[in-house]
Amino acid sequence: MTATTVKSENVTNVEASPIVALDRKKGRIKTQIDQDAIATTSLDEVNDLMLFCPIPSNAVILDVMHLNDDLDSNGTPTLDINCGLYYSGIGGTQKLNGNTSGTVIDADCFASDSAAFVAAVTSWTSLRFEADDIVDVKKEAWEVAGLAADPGGLLYVGLQVGTNAAATAAAGDIVLRVDYI
Repeated sequence: MTATTVKSENVTNVEASPIVALDRKKGRIKTQIDQDAIATTSLDEVNDLMLFCPIPSNAVILDVMHLNDDLDSNGTPTLDINCGLYYSGIGGTQKLNGNTSGTVIDADCFASDSAAFVAAVTSWTSLRFEADDIVDVKKEAWEVAGLAADPGGLLYVGLQVGTNAAATAAAGDIVLRVDYI
């Protein structure tokens, strides 16, 4: 067999004749860290919503990570959490279009029915590509959420109780970290 050489999008573009513009996102990596003490009443019903980390709608989200206390002391059925994007109602055309704080855009574009919050998590754990395709890494937040156009302003990263609420909800802290350019 003969060895093969694979060339990425940008290597192919730079070697083209004439050279094609590189497909890249660039900028400084920013980190938004947010936290909240979560009451048992925020985990005991399907669709309970927790909003974190206001980010620009055109941010390229590199990672969404979390730390948390044990939030389901029983675990049967297992607490399922969705992680997605929500309107803030701040900036752009959001209020004009009737989208206020907590209006869902895509409740599970990052993670869908994740059991990651059942037990304590004390090392940063990524949710970014649990439900999203890795090739979306260069998409802006509004694109990842499936919008047809950038609404402008800020979006929130939200955690929503999915298919199963906590069997025995336990109050605890959640820390969310979003890395973006």
